[in-house]
Amino acid sequence: MFPEWMTKLSNGEAIHISDVSKIPDASTEKEMLVGQGIKSALVLPVLTGGKLIGFIGFDDIIEIQPRDDNDIALLRLSAEIIGNALEKKRASDQLARLNEELKSFNIQLETK
Repeated sequence: MFPEWMTKLSNGEAIHISDVSKIPDASTEKEMLVGQGIKSALVLPVLTGGKLIGFIGFDDIIEIQPRDDNDIALLRLSAEIIGNALEKKRASDQLARLNEELKSFNIQLETK
């Protein structure tokens, strides 16, 4: 929906909107955020193998809440942990499938 955001997220960049009211009025992003009552937002990419698979976002609906570098670093680390856990799960599932295929192949060889 927002190509510029997706490009940034794909490049591993965070999207930090400290004050939604400062986004230009004609933008679709502002319209969407204001429509949801969002006052500030932070969106971080979730990557596996360097590829964007999703994102996590933090919206402030009570007040404008700029994030400092420490907040962003902590939240980025959380997104990286999620991405690493998902990648580990994917690799584990793939290894289990390959092991099953190998067992099946060995059984076929033994019966011939």
